[in-house]
Amino acid sequence: MRIGYLPIVTKGGSAIGEVFDYKSPELIIKDMLKLFTELGQEVSYIGNSIITVDDWEKSEKLFKNESIDVLFIHNLNIVGGEALYNLIKTLNVPVLISAVPEPDDLYKPPYTSRYASYCGGQWNMNMCYLLEENARFLFANPTEKEFKNSVNRTLKALETIKKIHSWKVCVIGDKTPGYYGAIYSEDMLMRKFGAKVVYLDFGILKIMAEEVDKKEVKIFILKNFNSKDINENLYPGSLENTVRTYLALEKYSILSSINSYTMKCVPETIYILGASPCGINSLLTENCLISGCEGDVLATLTMQIAYWLSDKKPLQVDIMSIREPEESLLFWHCGAGAKSIAGNNKITYANSPILCNKNNEFQGVCVDFIPEFDNINLCQLTEDWKKNNYRFFTADGEALKTEPFIGGNPVRAKFNEPGEELGYYITSHYLPHHFQITGKHMSDLIEEICLWKDIELLRV
Repeated sequence: MRIGYLPIVTKGGSAIGEVFDYKSPELIIKDMLKLFTELGQEVSYIGNSIITVDDWEKSEKLFKNESIDVLFIHNLNIVGGEALYNLIKTLNVPVLISAVPEPDDLYKPPYTSRYASYCGGQWNMNMCYLLEENARFLFANPTEKEFKNSVNRTLKALETIKKIHSWKVCVIGDKTPGYYGAIYSEDMLMRKFGAKVVYLDFGILKIMAEEVDKKEVKIFILKNFNSKDINENLYPGSLENTVRTYLALEKYSILSSINSYTMKCVPETIYILGASPCGINSLLTENCLISGCEGDVLATLTMQIAYWLSDKKPLQVDIMSIREPEESLLFWHCGAGAKSIAGNNKITYANSPILCNKNNEFQGVCVDFIPEFDNINLCQLTEDWKKNNYRFFTADGEALKTEPFIGGNPVRAKFNEPGEELGYYITSHYLPHHFQITGKHMSDLIEEICLWKDIELLRV
């Protein structure tokens, strides 16, 4: 992210300007630039404060030439004015507006004036509203820990939004019949996020998989699978077909700039590919091609957002029970979890317990393990057809001891609300199935996403 840093310190002989003979703004600016460096951000800065008309013009030219991603307006006194109005309108990037507290001993003679920093920030926030620009207001000195956390949180959310605009998901096949959570508006997805959807036919995927060299498949299996983790009853050829399909999709992602996949669940994966989507999705997500189930594009986008925000692999789940011990909830899905989220827990590559071929024989690899989580976030981005917008549900909680549950990936967790109450909250808001679990609290980050994208926040 490249930040256009604009500290406003206009002087003019008035009482407001004279305060800077008492406490120089250069120290605050220095602390702010140091903070950007600590956060690993690039900064465009003209090297002095905004004092004259020339300074406004130099800043605007610099920010245009360097294609900034965020405009950070640092009000060190009350000013803003028409020049700032034009700058915000011209650059058309997210705006952060910050102001600083006044020192406790500011009013000793002869220094009787005020910073009026907050007042300047307030003016400029109102200006953003009039321009129909969302903005975030931050009030603190750059050396305060919470200020650093707030800036980092906001920039992390804005960086994720920027990535969403170049996100490209490949839908393999189509929606799985009966899974209505997979219904979405492709046009609305493009208009709201700039994300793109492409489609891949199962027949074409089979041809791509058959072109993968058998030696490459064998080498991948030897390198990535421990023989003691493979169930002795695994259906013949399932692991080879799973790896072959994964390698084909990995190559396709490079050729077609694909970030994520989601495929129709049954029956094509088994009849055409000889593999279930579970093991394929597990490999894809493990290798950072974040992939969801059942042709559910919005669930896959939720997974991708969760990964970008947390830097941790997400797990797609359904809610199986809302009346569990310790007022928790039980989550589960069929074994598509990325193996790295198992931690030290046992992993087994086994037959899918729910996917069969036409002869009622279990087929396809299901990756059985209990995820090893501590902190936990449960989230879901969905389309609200009635309001022609999106909703983002989020809840932070803690993972609890979980027992095996017919294979797959079970997780039991406790949140701010008792499990049964949270279950009723979800149904009363008509949320579909498919939630994402990530091993990190990140509701604050999701709230930031909602602020900048005008999305309804459902936070528990």
